[in-house]
Amino acid sequence: MIQFMVDAITTIFYYTADQTLDTFLANRMMRDAVAKNLEVLGESANNLSPALIVQESQIPWSDVIGLRHRLVHHYGGTDWAVVWETIRIDLPPLLDRLIELQTRL
Repeated sequence: MIQFMVDAITTIFYYTADQTLDTFLANRMMRDAVAKNLEVLGESANNLSPALIVQESQIPWSDVIGLRHRLVHHYGGTDWAVVWETIRIDLPPLLDRLIELQTRL
């Protein structure tokens, strides 16, 4: 599951490299592709063992899973600017933590 998460984030970074918020907002195909990978990220986190989630409590698992739920169920619509901020601010340290976790498993 961790590898699926690493792959999803890496794919998101590939899709959004050299993009701006404006180009992201203007490109529905890119937003859909990013959303799909965020769903994979959250679904993979949701399928981790409870013991691992407790052991690795510094990783914001509930935020990762919650984003997936919001995207899938469109609670109040999707605020793509917030998704963009998540990509740029939250995903880089999450990827680092997941890669580090992989080395210990």
